Amino acid sequence: MFEEIIGKYCLDPATCVFLNDMEDNTNAAEKLGIKAYQVKKRSDVVDILKSYS
Repeated sequence: MFEEIIGKYCLDPATCVFLNDMEDNTNAAEKLGIKAYQVKKRSDVVDILKSYS
């Protein structure tokens, strides 16, 4: 899935961020060079996204 989206939209994985609650999914994203975060609660998402502003 990640490779298809990266290719379709000509994205640089190093500039992508992926948030998910499942470790397997975040691990898969990281293997492609995507910055990935496993989130457990809503406030985690807010804190992560604030770090990019």
